Amino acid sequence: MDSSEGEGASQRLGGDRRQGGAPGGAALAGLARRLNRGRARSLAALGLPALALSLGVTTVSGLLPVLLQADTGPLAAGALVGLEGIFALIVPSAVGRRARPGARLRIIGLAALLAAAGLVTIAIGGALPIVVVGLVAFYAAYFAYLTAYFAMYPDIVDEEERGRSQGAQGTWRALGLAIGFVAGPALIGLWSAAPFLLAAVVIVAVTPLFAAIAVERARDQESEGELGTPPSAGSMRRLMSERPGLARLLAANALWETALAALRAFVVLFLTVGLDRPEHFASIVLAIVVGAALVAAPLAGWLADRLGRRRVLMWALCVYAACVVAPALVQSVVLLPLVFLAALAAVTVMTLPFAVVMDLLGEGGRGEAAGLFGVSRGLGLLAGPLAAGAAITLLEPVFADTQGYAALFVVASVALAASIPLLRGVRVS
Repeated sequence: MDSSEGEGASQRLGGDRRQGGAPGGAALAGLARRLNRGRARSLAALGLPALALSLGVTTVSGLLPVLLQADTGPLAAGALVGLEGIFALIVPSAVGRRARPGARLRIIGLAALLAAAGLVTIAIGGALPIVVVGLVAFYAAYFAYLTAYFAMYPDIVDEEERGRSQGAQGTWRALGLAIGFVAGPALIGLWSAAPFLLAAVVIVAVTPLFAAIAVERARDQESEGELGTPPSAGSMRRLMSERPGLARLLAANALWETALAALRAFVVLFLTVGLDRPEHFASIVLAIVVGAALVAAPLAGWLADRLGRRRVLMWALCVYAACVVAPALVQSVVLLPLVFLAALAAVTVMTLPFAVVMDLLGEGGRGEAAGLFGVSRGLGLLAGPLAAGAAITLLEPVFADTQGYAALFVVASVALAASIPLLRGVRVS
């Protein structure tokens, strides 16, 4: 890329290389250039926001009920955490319509500051109304950041790197999940504000580095239509009608998120209440899942770039659906090795969809697609726990041995099976 192209790309990403004159800017730009000398290091660094966002949302969803246990009951705490699904429906669509190439880094920067402020408010707010304000700020910022981040990816990642880039994202996401699950409970025992402040520091720390690397990698990929026409609700509808494969993939993604949200909400209760196992048994299962995630994310990206992203996604989906139905039929520790296989497949299914979205888009519609992708995720976040909760209640006589909790695997497996023909109908040129 020549100097004029580099300047134009930097300006479209919301920054100019002259920002290096600010205190610390030159050092940050130098670090970005050193990272970009190795493509593998550069791709890994581009996934850093996934670490920050995963750590933030895991800390909030997992530890907020602990923080509030003296002031609220489980139902109220669960309702507050459930705000995630509502914001997932509203924010991505609104941000996607505004995520033009020149605005994406600005949105990310502002969202990082707002997310950190929300986490700090949750950590030290004390009174429930103040904590709620912090929670609203965090979820709004989280989905704004995530949408703009996804919209930027086609600008800064070559086509042949898309699977590996999503694999790097998935690895960082799994690491954030592991820190949230493992370090979070230990930190909250020392000081209740500590895990929330840690998440705020990580978000503020990684975002400038990501921005510098993104500017270094910026390429002139935007089409005239995208540069000239701001995204809108109408352009989102046109994008869906012009690319039926995208509509099918988004519908499938909503079903994948439904399955994941159902499992995330009730799998611990299935283990501790349904199977009457001690809490350390649930910790072992979660550790297996996290370990599988750390293996699966980079492996999925590597395989996807070599064998085809849609093909690997389909294979993983079939394995995932087959593994998830098993606990609904048989409840035994002999299925424990199946947890690792199911987690490998599940992480692959959750890692690759946006890489396939990028394949379907071509040159335009990135902001709209990122917004629609976020909305499909929001639908799943809302539908999964509701469907699983209803199934557990209604099917308790059928699954009396587990007090109804095995029904959650019926919900997850039905959602996954329903997504298979949708993904089969997606054609990537």
